[in-house]
Amino acid sequence: ATLIAIGNSVDSITFTSNSNSPTAGIYPGIYLNGGSNTSIFNFCNFHYASIGINVIVSDSVVVNNSDFSLNNIGMQFIGIGNGSAQVAKVDSSVFNNNTNSGLIVEDLLKATINYCGFLYNTTNGLILGNPNAAITSFSSTTNYSNFSNNGTGMFWDMDYSMINHCIFSNNTYGFRNSEGNQFDPYNNITKNCIFDSNQTGLYYPYHILFDSCIITHNQTGYLSGNVTTIKNSIIDSNSIIGLQTGSDTIFNCNIKYNGRGILDLGYSLIIQNSIEYNTLANIATDINYVTTISGNTIRFSNYGIKDSVANTGTFIITGNIIDSNNVGIKLNSSNATISCNTVCNNVTYDFMYLAINNLYVGHNYWCTLDSASTEVVIYDGYDNVNSGLVSFMPID
Repeated sequence: ATLIAIGNSVDSITFTSNSNSPTAGIYPGIYLNGGSNTSIFNFCNFHYASIGINVIVSDSVVVNNSDFSLNNIGMQFIGIGNGSAQVAKVDSSVFNNNTNSGLIVEDLLKATINYCGFLYNTTNGLILGNPNAAITSFSSTTNYSNFSNNGTGMFWDMDYSMINHCIFSNNTYGFRNSEGNQFDPYNNITKNCIFDSNQTGLYYPYHILFDSCIITHNQTGYLSGNVTTIKNSIIDSNSIIGLQTGSDTIFNCNIKYNGRGILDLGYSLIIQNSIEYNTLANIATDINYVTTISGNTIRFSNYGIKDSVANTGTFIITGNIIDSNNVGIKLNSSNATISCNTVCNNVTYDFMYLAINNLYVGHNYWCTLDSASTEVVIYDGYDNVNSGLVSFMPID
């Protein structure tokens, strides 16, 4: 079926129930079943349906300047998967107060979603992709859209997607992946987006490049889904953790005023960031894998770098400025390469070493005059018989 419904800004078209006491789902909604022509909706309103528009066609649907509110699902377009020619274009529309999801778009050839609002939807603002399996031919762009006060702002499973200039605020999850699908690296790019005041700003994203984003005032800013890159971004004032990473790359970011700046679960690259003023620790680790920390400025925290009590992980700590923390580096692991760092002016110790084996940390600069004054700023077996000894000569 093909339906063309075109209103205007002063005379819109409304699809709704005729009940005096309507509720979401009181009637089925518009059902486009079959057909190969493009259906068009402009300046339309969809209220109280089970699904405002339920699309099963082999061509395209275009929706502009329309309102989907108080339905179970605002609009649903689920395609046939690989080989599909189906296209969804949704522009300048609002999906508001739907009891399940605002918009569901799965398994098409292409989806374009621009200048839309997804507000107060109970479960999801937007489901984009297929939570069961990524469809490799499905690409999408989402630009200048607002995801606010939903259960999940965007529930996402894509192999090729661009998300640009969107705002995710006051959701339980701002952006969420299904936790199971892993996609081709970095065909998915999210740029210039804001994740603000969610319980979790970014939950389990896999294989995505986040560039020039702001992740702020969430409880947890980012909870890793693995193999994601975050670069050129601000991670600020998240109350529990700024970034919980695992097999991720964090590059050229400002990470400040979080409960913990970065909690790494292993195999991450933390490179050329400014990591400062995070309350408990600027960088903490909590699992026995490899963490690479290189070229960062790490200052003004209780701990600059801190591993867990039982950690036997491997650390590569090179070329950092670790300055003005209470403790600069605290390690329980002897599997560490620590060189070419400037570790100075930390209040209690520049380096606190608690593993039982001896450790070599030559070629660092401690801002001290000689070996005797360097020994004072290092806590090791000379201070605690249960710790190994730290050898720090030569000093750069």
